[in-house]
Amino acid sequence: MNGKRKRLRRRFKTTVEAEAFLAQTSEPNRIRRYKIRDEQYREAVRQSVSIAGALKLPGVVPEGGNYRVLRRAIDRLGLDTSHFAGQSWAKGKRVSHRLRPIEDFLSNTYPIQSDRLRRRLINEGVFERRCSGCELDSWMSQPIPLELDHIDGNHQNNALQNLRLLCPNCHALTPNFRGKNKSCASALDSTA
Repeated sequence: MNGKRKRLRRRFKTTVEAEAFLAQTSEPNRIRRYKIRDEQYREAVRQSVSIAGALKLPGVVPEGGNYRVLRRAIDRLGLDTSHFAGQSWAKGKRVSHRLRPIEDFLSNTYPIQSDRLRRRLINEGVFERRCSGCELDSWMSQPIPLELDHIDGNHQNNALQNLRLLCPNCHALTPNFRGKNKSCASALDSTA
């Protein structure tokens, strides 16, 4: 009797109810068993840098009890895991994250979230960290929060001449601020 049947019998309190429920469940809900030979374990552990990677190589889904099965196989076979990078895939390794040049985003070649683009524009010195409306760079002795304003109202148009940094107050006064930028709102304004 497998664990699922035991749990259901405990839950339903009777064998008849549990068996009736199990009879209704479809076959894909049953546990998938992987048949992996020791040689496949050896090769997967040798080629990968993590437990998840070693599971993926022979086609095993890296979830749930599959980790435990692999760890037991590693212990049983005495496999070397010193080359594993650690719990996370990059622990103990030098990973160079090459940033895509900001020009790729400004030429609309690649999409980017407005908040990330705002941070990149400030950090890379394209824009000075100050509101282009009121020229403030601080408010109440704190750095002023800035928002990226798309002048034409199209948040996908990241051309440099279409962008500016505004404080929330100045941004709220623009004609294309959030809800004001909806086409139905402009249609209502023109009929009034």
